[in-house]
Amino acid sequence: MNKRIFLLRHAKSSWDDFSLKDFDRPLSTRGIQDADLMGNYFNSKKIWLDRVISSPSKRTMETATHFFPNGVDIDTLPELYHASLEQVISTIQETPNDYSSALLIGHNPSMHESFEFLSGKLINKYPTCDYHYRIVGISDAHLPQSQVRASPSFWPPRKPER
Repeated sequence: MNKRIFLLRHAKSSWDDFSLKDFDRPLSTRGIQDADLMGNYFNSKKIWLDRVISSPSKRTMETATHFFPNGVDIDTLPELYHASLEQVISTIQETPNDYSSALLIGHNPSMHESFEFLSGKLINKYPTCDYHYRIVGISDAHLPQSQVRASPSFWPPRKPER
């Protein structure tokens, strides 16, 4: 079965308060602006999502809040914080078969590595608040690259000319 999988890296986080744990860092002013901008673009496309799954960190949850200003149900998955490629792929595989689309909100390096794995392309950087989607063929037990079809992707807020 094919699914549209969106990978969203959280928006730019703030480093103003060094006493905060990494998990608790909020978005910076630029991060809020970027999440609003990219969310407006995404929502203007009227894309239906069956599932939104996010790391529970403060910056990923704030990204989701600004990305979806009208609200959306979000499943938080602690495994997406410091996730490995295998954990991201497992999350995709565990999305119910009757769902045709899902958005994962996470961190680098897992968003970067997942994009490279799913697209078969090497990239230099997966910027904050960047998102891409891929149409992925899900098989019974694994997700080989040969079943991944490249699809259009979206660009980071700092590169609107692309």
